Amino acid sequence: LYISLHRPQKQPLDLIMKLKHKREKKILQVIDKFCITKNLNLKILGKHINIKAQEDEKKYYESILGKQFTFIGNTKNRNTYKYLDNSEIIVSTGSTMFLESLARKNKTAIMHSFPNKECYWGYHTKRKIDGFFWTNDLTEKKIFKVLNNLKKISKYNWQKKLKKFEYETCAYDYKNMKLKKMIKKTCYNHKFNVTPFLI
Repeated sequence: LYISLHRPQKQPLDLIMKLKHKREKKILQVIDKFCITKNLNLKILGKHINIKAQEDEKKYYESILGKQFTFIGNTKNRNTYKYLDNSEIIVSTGSTMFLESLARKNKTAIMHSFPNKECYWGYHTKRKIDGFFWTNDLTEKKIFKVLNNLKKISKYNWQKKLKKFEYETCAYDYKNMKLKKMIKKTCYNHKFNVTPFLI
């Protein structure tokens, strides 16, 4: 499952966006090749709800991949987390959704399409350019290595490995129970009954 970061195309494109599109095209083509090799179905999780923007988004990916993928359009009723949780591997090029996906213990690969280093995973925590589930080196060899790592690792070993990165990802809080408990406690201390407002 590839998480779309598509943006409406403004012409002319500046240098950063040109480089981003070039990098994203390469990532998608390698992912497509990996899916064909491993007999996997490539699905793209659409970003836009607006119909016109959604059509442009789908056409953008068709211009790179042809029609050999499933496009999952965004709607108000789409259960995005269900798609994340039911996918064998999730790939993100920078969407914050990858943090939520990691928090839900899903096998998630990070490959940044933006050329500036400040956007790379692990840049601010001084991580290496490549790791078990991420790479900023967009060669086919590196991308295949990351995807193969995720495909081969067991669920148990993946969750064990993720513990080392918990401080860099979102903590999964089922139905925001911890947050609600904290809010209730704070409001109780200030003599305000917030319970009716928490769904």
